[in-house]
Amino acid sequence: MCGGGVSIRAAIAVLLASGAPEVVDAPHWSATDKDAAVTVSPDGRTAYRSATGNGHALVRAVQGRSSGKFYVEFATPVERGNVPGGGITAGIVRADYPLSSSPGEAANGFGVQYRRWLSDSDSIWTYQNAATGGDSGVTAIPWAGWLGVAVDIDNQRIWWIADGVWAGGKNPKSHPTNPWTASLGVGTFHAGQSCYYTHTSYPTLEGMLRVSASEMNMGVDAFQPGGVLEGFLPWDGAAIPDPVPVTPADDPDADKRKLILTFDAAGSPDFTDSSPAGRTVTNNGGVTQRYGIRKWGQSSAYFRGYSQSLGMADSDDWDIGAGEFGIEGWFYFVDDPASWGGDPGMYFISQGIAPVSSRSFGLGLFGASLASCTMQFEILSGSARHQCIATGVNITKGAWHYIAATRQGNTLRLGLDGVQIATQDVTGVTANASDRPLLVGAFEDATYQYAMRGFIDMLRFTKGVSVSVDVVPTLPFA
Repeated sequence: MCGGGVSIRAAIAVLLASGAPEVVDAPHWSATDKDAAVTVSPDGRTAYRSATGNGHALVRAVQGRSSGKFYVEFATPVERGNVPGGGITAGIVRADYPLSSSPGEAANGFGVQYRRWLSDSDSIWTYQNAATGGDSGVTAIPWAGWLGVAVDIDNQRIWWIADGVWAGGKNPKSHPTNPWTASLGVGTFHAGQSCYYTHTSYPTLEGMLRVSASEMNMGVDAFQPGGVLEGFLPWDGAAIPDPVPVTPADDPDADKRKLILTFDAAGSPDFTDSSPAGRTVTNNGGVTQRYGIRKWGQSSAYFRGYSQSLGMADSDDWDIGAGEFGIEGWFYFVDDPASWGGDPGMYFISQGIAPVSSRSFGLGLFGASLASCTMQFEILSGSARHQCIATGVNITKGAWHYIAATRQGNTLRLGLDGVQIATQDVTGVTANASDRPLLVGAFEDATYQYAMRGFIDMLRFTKGVSVSVDVVPTLPFA
């Protein structure tokens, strides 16, 4: 119960009706019920392997279920370069399942293993055997943007769904007594995931648990009456409805919004610009829109950190000259910056390619650790870089951050979570007019260097007026 005797569910309903971001008592990874090699993010939504070495490292979700029908959903892992033998397994494990095993490797565990590395194609193994464990050798579930697991604990049954496709064509409604996998077994079960890591020369793999009831609701065919998951509850046990649609506030500067990306087409590879320009958005490298982690609406854009970006063709709208403009958005980081042939860093948005004289502007962060990084907002003029820089910035992984940057008159301003953190005088500076595409999530080069590692939601680019860097929006962009 919340203070004053108000239930958590009732409090959520009030928040949703008010248009505030959703807050839920959601399934999350345990900070203690885990292998020592696993680190859990502060919000409990992300669990990743933080220590090198061979073998599996498992973490269990906090909530255990010993009776009833439940559903839980996972996001697939983040790629980390060429990691021979690396992989992540997600699924259901019993409370006494060994922390040094992946779900399905031993008895009383079930999982789907995603093995991913850049030098080879995606590959999948499924584990089914509750009695003895072990690799079943079945490769019936294709690589997916998300993986769901439905369990009927009382009747010892389990079903799998990947990107909306039920494994074997069997779901809880069509095959209530004949699921695709073997018997679930008896006991208290938890959502679980493990990382298997065999090469100490590379960073580790990472996965994210989809956490809230509405985030796990796949729409009209999910928890609705008569739907495939009728009678099932999200793993947290509370049937919370989808967020109430929020009407954005009136925007007096609507004609100056040159790009608005809301990322609300969950599961789709296609992206829509909601600004008056309605420009085409090119998906470079398979950026996805995830149901799970999002600040507003249904989903957010997920960038895995290598060879991915969203591109918009060159336009006069990107020629900022000496005028006012602004960049705003919500960012959720899952990992420290990577180095792909350069210093560690991430660009959130940029236009231009080396040399400096072919670039216009950029916003990003740099450094080996998010806990003490450098945030940088710059405009390029001729061969000179005019940079608004904040050093020693502490970015929390596994949490949403509002980042805004603007030119207001002759001053560049940079803000983080409603606090101005840096300024720079740019009197007399006119930005280059680059003829390159505008990129979101990377800097343009052969491999989209300085790539984003995490999620972006509600990104907006404004030209002709400045934006506030010291006020956090309370409604999504129009």
